[in-house]
Amino acid sequence: MSKSYRKLIEYYDQKAFVLAAEQPRDHIVFAARALNKSDWRTALKHIFSITALTKISEFRNGELEATITKAFKVSAMTSYIFMSAKQYKSFSFESLSSIFELEEKAVKKTVSHLILNNRLQGNIDRETNLLVIDKENSDIKQLQQLSLQYVSQIQSLIQNNEKTLEIMNYTAVKAARKKEDHTK
Repeated sequence: MSKSYRKLIEYYDQKAFVLAAEQPRDHIVFAARALNKSDWRTALKHIFSITALTKISEFRNGELEATITKAFKVSAMTSYIFMSAKQYKSFSFESLSSIFELEEKAVKKTVSHLILNNRLQGNIDRETNLLVIDKENSDIKQLQQLSLQYVSQIQSLIQNNEKTLEIMNYTAVKAARKKEDHTK
């Protein structure tokens, strides 16, 4: 999510009273807020209220609408799992499938991707058809991910400093050569 939309969402969250969405930007922010609460139906209502979107030919023939609907359902389910992982030990694939109106195969595929990409600490129990959350290792893995982000940020700072030093050295050498040329 872009920084400007994140700030906009935070701005809307801080307001005590929010009027109905009028502009496309408002609809997008309201949809994002609904997805954060795992409410994919409300999010879709806001997105489909954008008139420019409904005028696209792919939307009219149903392809784009189906793609957006599936993406919103998957996103809402992912949000739900992340928010609820601290309260529950496991999730039934059958219940996730019925809540978000997705095929069980799509739910398992999404959960598998989350586990493989280390975004979710858990495993799939095929006998009971459950997603089992690994609470013991999740705090350690989160700390590891934060430390990796920290190291990455430090590396980029070092690279920026090195580039700045190179530019400063280049300009200093260039200035010294000009000074030498003027004294000759």
